[in-house]
Parts: sequence; C-alpha cells; structure tokens
Amino acid sequence: MEIEKKENREESPDNESCFSSITNLSAWFRSDSMAHLRPLKITTVGDGMVGKTCLLITYTANSFPEEYVPTVFDNHATIITVDGKEYNLTLWDTAGQEDYERLRPLSYPNTDCFLICYSISSRASFDNVLSKWYPEVRHFSPNVPIVLVG
Repeated sequence: MEIEKKENREESPDNESCFSSITNLSAWFRSDSMAHLRPLKITTVGDGMVGKTCLLITYTANSFPEEYVPTVFDNHATIITVDGKEYNLTLWDTAGQEDYERLRPLSYPNTDCFLICYSISSRASFDNVLSKWYPEVRHFSPNVPIVLVG
C-alpha cells in the first residue's frame, strides 16, 4: 500500500493489537470502494504538551509552530493519495488537559483511526498511554485502529 500526501490545507499496548490495528486500517483502504468519497478521520489523543498539535501542523502545513498554545479542539485537513485514489484526510486535535476530559470524547464518533501520542522525553506521558489513553479510546471506540506515536 502506497500513501502519498497530495496537497496541504489547514483548517480551524501490546505489539499484537498494534499490528492488527494497522492491518485493519490497511484493509479499510483496500476494501471500502466508496471510502475515498468521504473524509478519513484521524483523532489524536495524549497528554498536554506532548506535541500533538505540532505533529498535525507540521504534516498539513509544512511548518513548525514556534510558540505553545494549548488546544481545546482543532481540525486540520489535507488530501492524500493511497494506491492511486485521493482521500480527504481530517485530523482532529484534542485537548490533553484534565479540564477537558468530559468534552474530549465528543470528538471520537466516526473516527477511522486514533493516534495515541506521548513525549519520548516524558516517562509520565508514556505511562499514561496504558493507564489513561488506551482505556479511554477503547471505552468509547472499541474496534477502531490505534497507532502509538512517540
């Protein structure tokens, strides 16, 4: 499967389960003949200040944000090409702070894949992957693929 980013537009666990999640996402691209007609939704979760927003802005806008501004909710969009088909990709940026725990799950419906993010320089953010983020995602979206991002 070949994935290529087409153009840029910005708008306001265990190994076995990781591999099966990636396989499920790959199968989604191959099996859903109508998938390219609807946006592919990827939602990021993780502790505050681990780089979720920087990751999404760098990918969609090819620029690195210089200052930290905490995110409540934000969306970024781009077009990617997978095996010769164009897909609208929407990237949902969520707040990692505890103040938004009750609002965050509102962004989960219709998610095609979750990115659980942690900082490689923060052991606490890595520990929270298993104690907080993985259980939260599995509770609200039990069958959606997950990719762990450090």
